[in-house]
Amino acid sequence: MEIPPFRIDDSTEIFLRNVIAFELSCPEIPSYFTSFAFLMDLLINTAEDVKLFEEAGIIRNYLDSREEVTQLFNGICKNAISVDFFHYSSQYHEAMDFCTPWRVSTGRLKHHYFGSPWAGMSVIAGLFLFVLTFLSTIYTMLSYFVGDTGSGLP
Repeated sequence: MEIPPFRIDDSTEIFLRNVIAFELSCPEIPSYFTSFAFLMDLLINTAEDVKLFEEAGIIRNYLDSREEVTQLFNGICKNAISVDFFHYSSQYHEAMDFCTPWRVSTGRLKHHYFGSPWAGMSVIAGLFLFVLTFLSTIYTMLSYFVGDTGSGLP
């Protein structure tokens, strides 16, 4: 999915509210801005979401905080009548289908444990040591139950 970059400043909320009111009052005009506002409301729920959009180059935030952008999009469509035709419904459903629990878990694993080469190597080294410890424990238990202590004493 591609979202064109856009600027968020002090006049963005006023502009969006006016365009949404215009689109909703004229049914013959396609509701692209209203659909866009609904899409952003669906995608942005926290300041962390805004940070991801900023890092991707989609949002250029000129407000004081990311929390203000979150409040802007979470409140922009609150009192608006839902659009008759959501122009981005197929893209939204594709994104939601893409976000399966397996993909989300894999993404978190990559982000938290393999975010840098050193972190990845430490995870691999830890797993290697865990396997060696497990094998050593199995070997010790087997030698104890079989009776072979390996010391050569009767």
